[in-house]
Amino acid sequence: MIHKDFQFLHPWIRGALIWFAVSLIVVLELLKTGSSDNLFEFCLLLSLLWVEFGFAGIFHTLLKEQGRRIVPLLLTTTLPPLLLFLVGYYAAWRVGIPHQTFLP
Repeated sequence: MIHKDFQFLHPWIRGALIWFAVSLIVVLELLKTGSSDNLFEFCLLLSLLWVEFGFAGIFHTLLKEQGRRIVPLLLTTTLPPLLLFLVGYYAAWRVGIPHQTFLP
């Protein structure tokens, strides 16, 4: 029964994994070039791209009056960008980039 309740999340989770993989590749390539002056802003831009689709899904859910789907969609919208920031911060730390470069 729980599986059928959250079946609508399968495309969102696949999309989040693809977005995260592509974003992580781009961020790691940016770190390899050594030009990490705007790393925080770049991660923010990539995160806003994902959050845009998440809020569209939440808005659609509100229009269809399916309130029980809002919390899973909200988690699916916020967790991938947070994970990208954590991994990007960790990768910058491992490369030796000062945290002042990554944090505003």
